[in-house]
Amino acid sequence: MDETTLDEVLIMAEVTDIDFKRTFPPHYFDRKHPKYSEARATLIKDVAALANAESTNPGYLVYGINDQNGSRTVFKRDVLEREDESTLSSFLEKYLDPKPKIEYDEFKRDGEVIGILRVHRVPEYPHVVRQDLGNLIHIGQVFYREGTSTKLALHGQLAAMFSGAEPFTVKRDSEELISISLLLKQEDWHTSWIPEHERDECFQGGSLLVYKTGTRRPYRTSSNFAGTAWEYLMKRPSQKNLFE
Repeated sequence: MDETTLDEVLIMAEVTDIDFKRTFPPHYFDRKHPKYSEARATLIKDVAALANAESTNPGYLVYGINDQNGSRTVFKRDVLEREDESTLSSFLEKYLDPKPKIEYDEFKRDGEVIGILRVHRVPEYPHVVRQDLGNLIHIGQVFYREGTSTKLALHGQLAAMFSGAEPFTVKRDSEELISISLLLKQEDWHTSWIPEHERDECFQGGSLLVYKTGTRRPYRTSSNFAGTAWEYLMKRPSQKNLFE
């Protein structure tokens, strides 16, 4: 990440897509501390809430920032406590179903490390707590982010989540898709149709599914080459993104 892109992240308003934190939850790294489980539960809630938010943009947990009334400075720490992406991913897979798709990276600023946990919004949601953690979170709970608050989903939120994941089957030459492609091009995105079996590889390369506005429903069409196989409309940035 270059300095300009990092600056852009730091000036984003704390809304549904971003949450600023001074550190990982206190005592997250201290297995012997009485609040160790509480800290782990906090991280699970934070990630699940972002992953389940009503948005198709990625969500961000930004660690190492002191945020007071919209004025943000790097938080000075006596001890640097860090986490790596594979450990985080394994931990979240243990407690959330389906496992959230995340990326974690760290950057230097003013002599300190800023950690950025990127949480992708994917069609396979809501992400549900799959096992209890003490008396702090319980199997079956669904957390989501509304504005700057983390809440438990009730019937209305769950109904919206479960009804909004089925892909739209469309024709490539539809007026709707032509308009979407033109709009994305203006926003410096490149679009292409990707075979279903190549989606994961494209995700790893930084591509994203294109969703119908206001939903988590991606566009798909029958492949021209494989009969019943599906292809999905995906986009990738024409310029460097946060994790390039």
